[in-house]
Amino acid sequence: MQVNFSITVVLSLCLLALGCGQDNKGWRGNPNGDTDLDLDLDMDLDIDIDTDTDTDTDTDTDTDTDTDTDTDTVSDTGADYPSGPYGIGTFNVISNRVFRDCEGNKVELKDFYKKVNVLWITLQTGWCPVCASEHEFLKEMYSKYKDQGLMILLVLGEDDRPGSMTVSDEFCAQFKRNKGFLFPVVQDDGWKETGDFIASGVPMQILLNKDFVIRAVGYGWDSSRQEEEYKKNIEYFLSH
Repeated sequence: MQVNFSITVVLSLCLLALGCGQDNKGWRGNPNGDTDLDLDLDMDLDIDIDTDTDTDTDTDTDTDTDTDTDTDTVSDTGADYPSGPYGIGTFNVISNRVFRDCEGNKVELKDFYKKVNVLWITLQTGWCPVCASEHEFLKEMYSKYKDQGLMILLVLGEDDRPGSMTVSDEFCAQFKRNKGFLFPVVQDDGWKETGDFIASGVPMQILLNKDFVIRAVGYGWDSSRQEEEYKKNIEYFLSH
Protein backbone atom coordinates (compact mmCIF):
# COMPACT_ATOMS: atom_id res chain seq x y z
CA MET A 1 0.00 0.00 0.00
CA GLN A 2 2.85 2.40 0.82
CA VAL A 3 4.50 1.75 -2.57
CA ASN A 4 1.28 2.43 -4.49
CA PHE A 5 0.79 5.70 -2.60
CA SER A 6 4.34 6.81 -3.39
CA ILE A 7 3.86 6.07 -7.09
CA THR A 8 0.64 8.08 -7.12
CA VAL A 9 2.30 11.08 -5.48
CA VAL A 10 5.29 10.99 -7.82
CA LEU A 11 3.15 10.77 -10.95
CA SER A 12 0.91 13.59 -9.79
CA LEU A 13 3.91 15.82 -9.06
CA CYS A 14 5.29 15.03 -12.51
CA LEU A 15 2.03 16.10 -14.13
CA LEU A 16 2.02 19.36 -12.20
CA ALA A 17 5.67 20.09 -12.91
CA LEU A 18 5.89 19.03 -16.54
CA GLY A 19 2.48 19.54 -17.98
CA CYS A 20 -0.46 21.71 -17.04
CA GLY A 21 0.51 25.28 -16.28
CA GLN A 22 4.03 25.11 -17.74
CA ASP A 23 4.84 26.72 -21.07
CA ASN A 24 5.71 23.42 -22.75
CA LYS A 25 4.07 22.84 -26.07
CA GLY A 26 5.02 21.33 -29.33
CA TRP A 27 4.98 18.31 -31.57
CA ARG A 28 7.01 15.21 -30.92
CA GLY A 29 9.12 14.48 -33.96
CA ASN A 30 10.34 18.04 -34.52
CA PRO A 31 14.10 18.07 -33.86
CA ASN A 32 14.30 21.86 -34.30
CA GLY A 33 12.59 22.44 -30.97
CA ASP A 34 9.85 24.60 -32.52
CA THR A 35 6.20 24.27 -31.59
CA ASP A 36 5.27 23.90 -35.25
CA LEU A 37 5.09 20.51 -36.88
CA ASP A 38 7.31 20.44 -39.96
CA LEU A 39 5.03 19.60 -42.89
CA ASP A 40 5.61 20.05 -46.57
CA LEU A 41 2.09 20.06 -47.98
CA ASP A 42 3.40 20.13 -51.54
CA MET A 43 4.87 16.67 -51.04
CA ASP A 44 3.69 13.42 -49.56
CA LEU A 45 3.85 14.52 -45.90
CA ASP A 46 7.48 15.27 -45.25
CA ILE A 47 7.96 15.34 -41.49
CA ASP A 48 11.37 15.84 -39.91
CA ILE A 49 11.96 12.84 -37.70
CA ASP A 50 14.70 12.06 -35.27
CA THR A 51 15.38 8.38 -35.83
CA ASP A 52 17.59 8.16 -32.77
CA THR A 53 15.89 5.72 -30.41
CA ASP A 54 17.53 7.25 -27.34
CA THR A 55 14.68 7.52 -24.86
CA ASP A 56 16.20 10.37 -22.84
CA THR A 57 13.85 13.36 -22.62
CA ASP A 58 14.45 16.96 -21.67
CA THR A 59 11.54 18.87 -20.19
CA ASP A 60 13.14 22.20 -21.10
CA THR A 61 12.60 21.66 -24.82
CA ASP A 62 9.69 20.73 -27.05
CA THR A 63 11.46 17.77 -28.60
CA ASP A 64 11.07 14.12 -27.79
CA THR A 65 11.94 10.84 -29.42
CA ASP A 66 9.45 9.83 -32.07
CA THR A 67 10.17 6.14 -32.26
CA ASP A 68 9.25 3.36 -29.91
CA THR A 69 11.51 0.34 -29.73
CA ASP A 70 8.89 -1.79 -28.00
CA THR A 71 6.71 -2.78 -30.94
CA ASP A 72 4.47 -5.71 -31.65
CA THR A 73 3.26 -6.82 -35.05
CA VAL A 74 0.53 -9.15 -33.82
CA SER A 75 -3.00 -7.81 -33.36
CA ASP A 76 -4.92 -9.11 -30.36
CA THR A 77 -8.18 -7.54 -31.49
CA GLY A 78 -8.80 -9.61 -34.60
CA ALA A 79 -9.34 -8.46 -38.16
CA ASP A 80 -11.16 -5.30 -37.05
CA TYR A 81 -7.96 -3.54 -35.99
CA PRO A 82 -4.62 -2.95 -37.76
CA SER A 83 -1.87 -5.45 -36.97
CA GLY A 84 0.92 -2.99 -36.23
CA PRO A 85 3.81 -2.49 -35.76
CA TYR A 86 2.59 -0.92 -32.51
CA GLY A 87 4.35 1.89 -30.67
CA ILE A 88 3.89 5.40 -29.28
CA GLY A 89 6.07 7.21 -31.81
CA THR A 90 5.12 8.72 -35.15
CA PHE A 91 4.54 6.24 -37.98
CA ASN A 92 3.69 3.44 -35.53
CA VAL A 93 0.17 2.08 -35.16
CA ILE A 94 -1.37 2.87 -31.80
CA SER A 95 -2.35 -0.27 -29.93
CA ASN A 96 -5.99 -0.74 -28.96
CA ARG A 97 -6.89 1.03 -25.72
CA VAL A 98 -9.95 0.34 -23.54
CA PHE A 99 -11.80 3.11 -21.66
CA ARG A 100 -15.17 3.79 -19.97
CA ASP A 101 -17.62 6.40 -21.18
CA CYS A 102 -19.52 8.66 -18.78
CA GLU A 103 -22.20 5.99 -18.35
CA GLY A 104 -19.66 3.32 -17.46
CA ASN A 105 -19.81 1.52 -20.81
CA LYS A 106 -16.68 0.11 -22.40
CA VAL A 107 -15.23 2.15 -25.25
CA GLU A 108 -12.26 0.89 -27.29
CA LEU A 109 -10.17 2.55 -29.96
CA LYS A 110 -11.16 -0.25 -32.30
CA ASP A 111 -14.75 1.03 -32.09
CA PHE A 112 -13.66 3.99 -34.24
CA TYR A 113 -11.47 2.08 -36.70
CA LYS A 114 -12.67 2.31 -40.32
CA LYS A 115 -15.35 4.77 -39.20
CA VAL A 116 -13.29 7.98 -39.12
CA ASN A 117 -10.64 9.61 -41.29
CA VAL A 118 -8.80 11.33 -38.44
CA LEU A 119 -8.96 10.48 -34.74
CA TRP A 120 -7.75 13.26 -32.46
CA ILE A 121 -7.08 11.92 -28.97
CA THR A 122 -6.55 14.55 -26.28
CA LEU A 123 -5.43 13.47 -22.79
CA GLN A 124 -6.62 15.80 -20.05
CA THR A 125 -7.66 16.18 -16.41
CA GLY A 126 -10.58 17.95 -14.79
CA TRP A 127 -8.30 20.33 -12.86
CA CYS A 128 -5.91 21.48 -15.60
CA PRO A 129 -6.36 25.18 -16.62
CA VAL A 130 -4.21 24.73 -19.73
CA CYS A 131 -6.50 21.90 -20.82
CA ALA A 132 -9.52 24.16 -20.30
CA SER A 133 -8.03 26.80 -22.60
CA GLU A 134 -8.21 24.27 -25.45
CA HIS A 135 -11.87 23.31 -25.04
CA GLU A 136 -13.50 25.96 -27.22
CA PHE A 137 -11.12 25.15 -30.04
CA LEU A 138 -11.93 21.43 -29.74
CA LYS A 139 -15.63 22.20 -30.10
CA GLU A 140 -14.98 24.48 -33.06
CA MET A 141 -12.88 21.89 -34.86
CA TYR A 142 -15.35 19.09 -34.26
CA SER A 143 -18.27 21.15 -35.52
CA LYS A 144 -16.35 22.20 -38.63
CA TYR A 145 -14.79 18.87 -39.64
CA LYS A 146 -16.96 16.07 -38.22
CA ASP A 147 -18.78 15.62 -41.52
CA GLN A 148 -15.40 15.13 -43.22
CA GLY A 149 -14.48 12.32 -40.86
CA LEU A 150 -12.86 14.00 -37.85
CA MET A 151 -13.51 12.37 -34.48
CA ILE A 152 -12.26 13.81 -31.19
CA LEU A 153 -11.84 11.57 -28.16
CA LEU A 154 -11.20 13.39 -24.88
CA VAL A 155 -9.63 11.11 -22.27
CA LEU A 156 -9.88 12.11 -18.60
CA GLY A 157 -7.24 10.60 -16.33
CA GLU A 158 -8.16 12.52 -13.18
CA ASP A 159 -11.14 14.49 -11.91
CA ASP A 160 -10.89 18.05 -10.51
CA ARG A 161 -8.58 17.00 -7.66
CA PRO A 162 -4.87 16.97 -8.58
CA GLY A 163 -3.43 13.58 -7.73
CA SER A 164 -6.80 11.84 -7.43
CA MET A 165 -5.85 9.31 -10.14
CA THR A 166 -9.52 8.52 -10.61
CA VAL A 167 -12.64 9.69 -12.46
CA SER A 168 -16.21 8.78 -11.55
CA ASP A 169 -19.09 8.34 -13.96
CA GLU A 170 -20.82 11.28 -12.25
CA PHE A 171 -17.84 13.61 -12.67
CA CYS A 172 -17.35 12.55 -16.29
CA ALA A 173 -20.99 13.19 -17.15
CA GLN A 174 -21.04 16.56 -15.39
CA PHE A 175 -17.75 17.59 -17.03
CA LYS A 176 -19.04 16.72 -20.51
CA ARG A 177 -22.38 18.43 -19.91
CA ASN A 178 -20.89 21.61 -18.45
CA LYS A 179 -18.40 21.92 -21.29
CA GLY A 180 -21.01 21.30 -23.97
CA PHE A 181 -18.96 18.62 -25.70
CA LEU A 182 -20.72 16.72 -28.49
CA PHE A 183 -17.80 14.35 -29.05
CA PRO A 184 -17.01 11.38 -26.76
CA VAL A 185 -15.48 11.90 -23.33
CA VAL A 186 -14.06 8.77 -21.70
CA GLN A 187 -12.40 7.83 -18.43
CA ASP A 188 -8.93 6.37 -17.93
CA ASP A 189 -8.42 6.20 -14.17
CA GLY A 190 -4.84 7.04 -13.28
CA TRP A 191 -3.77 6.76 -16.94
CA LYS A 192 -3.86 2.96 -16.89
CA GLU A 193 -4.38 2.85 -20.66
CA THR A 194 -2.52 5.98 -21.79
CA GLY A 195 0.25 6.45 -19.22
CA ASP A 196 2.89 5.71 -21.86
CA PHE A 197 1.93 8.95 -23.62
CA ILE A 198 1.79 11.44 -20.74
CA ALA A 199 5.44 11.66 -19.66
CA SER A 200 5.44 15.26 -20.93
CA GLY A 201 2.33 16.25 -18.96
CA VAL A 202 -1.17 17.26 -20.00
CA PRO A 203 -2.81 18.21 -22.22
CA MET A 204 -1.38 15.67 -24.64
CA GLN A 205 -2.50 15.46 -28.27
CA ILE A 206 -2.31 12.40 -30.53
CA LEU A 207 -3.38 12.56 -34.17
CA LEU A 208 -4.14 9.29 -35.96
CA ASN A 209 -4.87 8.89 -39.65
CA LYS A 210 -7.58 6.57 -40.98
CA ASP A 211 -5.22 3.58 -40.63
CA PHE A 212 -4.64 4.51 -36.96
CA VAL A 213 -1.02 5.33 -37.67
CA ILE A 214 0.28 8.02 -35.32
CA ARG A 215 1.08 11.01 -37.52
CA ALA A 216 1.74 13.61 -34.82
CA VAL A 217 2.09 13.83 -31.05
CA GLY A 218 1.93 17.18 -29.27
CA TYR A 219 1.73 18.49 -25.74
CA GLY A 220 0.72 21.68 -24.00
CA TRP A 221 -1.50 24.36 -25.52
CA ASP A 222 -0.82 27.86 -26.81
CA SER A 223 -3.79 29.05 -28.82
CA SER A 224 -1.90 31.93 -30.41
CA ARG A 225 0.50 29.53 -32.11
CA GLN A 226 -1.15 26.13 -32.22
CA GLU A 227 -4.68 26.70 -33.47
CA GLU A 228 -3.61 27.39 -37.06
CA GLU A 229 -1.10 24.57 -36.86
CA TYR A 230 -3.74 22.07 -35.81
CA LYS A 231 -6.18 23.26 -38.47
CA LYS A 232 -3.53 22.87 -41.15
CA ASN A 233 -2.53 19.41 -39.99
CA ILE A 234 -6.06 18.09 -39.62
CA GLU A 235 -7.09 19.40 -43.02
CA TYR A 236 -4.08 17.71 -44.54
CA PHE A 237 -4.69 14.37 -42.84
CA LEU A 238 -8.39 14.44 -43.77
CA SER A 239 -7.47 14.77 -47.44
CA HIS A 240 -4.77 12.08 -47.54
